[in-house]
Amino acid sequence: MVAAACSDDEFMRLWSETRSPAKMSEILGITIRNIYERRKRLEKRYNLTLTANRADVIKMHHELDKHDAAKYLDIADGVVIVGSDAHYWPGMVSTAHRAFVAFIKAMKPKAVILNGDVLDGATISRFPPIGWTDSDKPSLIQEMETCQQRLSEIEDACSVGCEKIWTLGNHCGRFESKLALVAPQYV
Repeated sequence: MVAAACSDDEFMRLWSETRSPAKMSEILGITIRNIYERRKRLEKRYNLTLTANRADVIKMHHELDKHDAAKYLDIADGVVIVGSDAHYWPGMVSTAHRAFVAFIKAMKPKAVILNGDVLDGATISRFPPIGWTDSDKPSLIQEMETCQQRLSEIEDACSVGCEKIWTLGNHCGRFESKLALVAPQYV
């Protein structure tokens, strides 16, 4: 069956039979992400809940644990602090950064996670500058030095044993791609 030909009623009938995003993906030939998105739309449209088979959801989570980029934290009790998209800029310490560091010191988390984009990479952006001149943009070196300084402040705020994790964001990935192009020996 092709997803485009699958009516709402047919989708909901298949869901009640399988209760599995993975099986639905196989049957309809679309991604699991699209299965979840359609499920969410149908739940909203018809004011209902389409529950998944718990064993299937648990299996999917165990498969994610096996992924090279997956990080499993075994924290039964404690605090985990997550920050995202800092885009640190030379010559500026944002209120958000100061608050983040203060929360780390006060909460003494078991883990601190930065969800990517610590670096902005203004000079290597794939987007044209809007309202910037080249003299307004810091050099990549200046940005990297600022990121090192801010990350050191975060690290210093962490208590002993605090796990520190930094995931790759699109700006970080752009930096790695640029580095691979111009200096592959450093990748």
